[in-house]
Amino acid sequence: MPGVATAIITGSGGLIGSASVEHFIAAGYRVVGVENDMRARFFGSEASTRDVSTELAMRHPDEFEWVELDIRDADGLMRLFDSRSGNRSGNTHGCPAFARLGRVGCPDRLRS
Repeated sequence: MPGVATAIITGSGGLIGSASVEHFIAAGYRVVGVENDMRARFFGSEASTRDVSTELAMRHPDEFEWVELDIRDADGLMRLFDSRSGNRSGNTHGCPAFARLGRVGCPDRLRS
């Protein structure tokens, strides 16, 4: 969807993440949801976020893209951002994830 702003939401299958997806779609954004379904690994299949992610993708086929990716995968995140390079904002909210990976500060590639 050229010309439409994109929001990337981590944990998009969870309670807050899925509400955020709905909010940004209603506001006219295209949304890329990053979800790795760690709840299923921690708490069992009954706690999985997969059904929510699947439902969002089915309900909003043109506005929502679900990407199965762990935010600790720095290379995977860079590929995700690079593939949507025309829609970067100056927002660096994702940078603390890089700090937890042992990196200092925010990678310049994430800054606009």
